[in-house]
Amino acid sequence: MKKQILVAGLILLSAVTFGQKKEIKKAQKEIKAGNYTEAINLLSQAEGLISNAGKDVKVSFYFAKTQAFLAGGKEKDFDKLKVAADAILKAESLKPTGADKLILFTESQAVRAALINSAIESQNAEKYKEASDKLFLSYTVSKQDTSDLYFAAGNSVNAKDYDKAVEYYQKLIDLGYTGIDISDPQSKSRQGEILRNLILVYLTIGEDDKAKSLISEARRANPDDVSLINAEAELAYKIGDLEKYNSLMEEVVAKEPNNPQVYFNLGVSSKKIGDISKAKEYYKKAIELDPDYPAANINMAFLILEPEAKIIDEMNALGTSSADFKKYDELEVQKNNLYKKAIPFLEVALKSRAEDINLLRTLKNIYSQIGEDEKYRDMKSRIDALTGN
Repeated sequence: MKKQILVAGLILLSAVTFGQKKEIKKAQKEIKAGNYTEAINLLSQAEGLISNAGKDVKVSFYFAKTQAFLAGGKEKDFDKLKVAADAILKAESLKPTGADKLILFTESQAVRAALINSAIESQNAEKYKEASDKLFLSYTVSKQDTSDLYFAAGNSVNAKDYDKAVEYYQKLIDLGYTGIDISDPQSKSRQGEILRNLILVYLTIGEDDKAKSLISEARRANPDDVSLINAEAELAYKIGDLEKYNSLMEEVVAKEPNNPQVYFNLGVSSKKIGDISKAKEYYKKAIELDPDYPAANINMAFLILEPEAKIIDEMNALGTSSADFKKYDELEVQKNNLYKKAIPFLEVALKSRAEDINLLRTLKNIYSQIGEDEKYRDMKSRIDALTGN
């Protein structure tokens, strides 16, 4: 009697396995035809029984599920991409061999490519948290591609998701990630930058002691790394040690005297501590080294425009006496002179930031104030085109 029951059980199991294979083959056929929704429905019917299937059937099922939810690499829905990633990871956990091993690699790379392309779209739309999540999932799918984790960390910083940024940067450090492309002789290590970014995150979230400890460790290992010197300078500035800050900044300039970004950073730092004259000097040097440097040109323009608010306040406070009218005219000349000095820098920046709404609006307002009607209309037209007005 027991033998009969066992035989019946085997027959039932064979029938279930055959049914699973049949549904998977049907799904594979629909995938080839591009009917991904129908393939997903067929796979859903087989999924409840897949736990009892053999390894080969499970592997085939997860490959088919990956392909169906990936929709031929055209899928952009993050929820579906997550399902595709989960399926390929389950296939990987089964340790496929032979031809299946090659399929695993191919499908993993297809999932990764879809996630990266989707992450780029999210990043361009300034959806940094979403971009970070997609890149981290891509790293999870293909851990040999550690650069995905690096870019996930950067997007976490932009999203102000500092806990994730710390986690990802620390993981990169633990993995010994350098970012060096051995096929590119010009490729440079990203280790110093990663340490600097982690230090800056610690400073941002108020973990000054951790930042200080990491700086000491990092500088011992990389004494000439300019990004780390910059990070140490940031810490010195934050804790009010301006003497050390200035000393470190001079060290940065000595190491990279022809790097416009160094002078730009010095300009930003000088503005922070209220040294406007120094800030202008540094931005001027950055622009001399790179005349088209948009951020340096914009910052220089806004430093020039800084007295504008005070002048306008003074103009608004004047009365209606003849002396007041005379003073008003003098102040208006001063204000317009500021505009005229700032315009060349803003116009240079606009060449590379043609769709920067704030920049366009600033120039529109300035042109309006100084009577440049044609340029005003051009700025207005460009703004309307971008905003759909």
